[in-house]
Amino acid sequence: MSETSNVSQYDIDRLIDAPKILLANNVSWRKKSPLAKDPAWLYIYFPVYDKDSLAISHFNAEMRYRPALEQGIPAKMSFVGIYKNTRIFGVDAGTGLAHNNNYWQDTSLQPQPIPPTVTGAHYHIHHEKYKMETGYPIEKWPDNVQNEFTFYLNEFLTRFNFQITGEIPHPYQRPNEDNLL
Repeated sequence: MSETSNVSQYDIDRLIDAPKILLANNVSWRKKSPLAKDPAWLYIYFPVYDKDSLAISHFNAEMRYRPALEQGIPAKMSFVGIYKNTRIFGVDAGTGLAHNNNYWQDTSLQPQPIPPTVTGAHYHIHHEKYKMETGYPIEKWPDNVQNEFTFYLNEFLTRFNFQITGEIPHPYQRPNEDNLL
């Protein structure tokens, strides 16, 4: 998101560690752009609440999904936490993803170790020191994943300490169809 962010590492760490709530009652996916060709990117945008159900100022979550362009290729997905217009953490999944970590040798950055390059599905954490994200591999991949969307959604919710009220539908479940036409 923003390369000129003024988000402190203290705020980043606090927002990652704090219990957070997403209200998913009656949510539905929308096309990112109404003029986009199919298969278009879809999104859901959420305000983020603290454990007392109070909105956390300037903090939102966004989930993006793009169906596979052809049979046998996985869909692309992105689940992100955005604070003061800066993507402070996220989970990315899809074919051909690679993230280069320019500061992988800096042992002051956490968590460690930082790989020089991450390929495939990965998660990000923004680091104030360099005003950029560091990518880390998602290592706990179950043997039998029936629904990649649910797997990555749960990875995002668990890794970044979210609770969810309600249910986030898969982008192509029936309640969303009217919003996608």
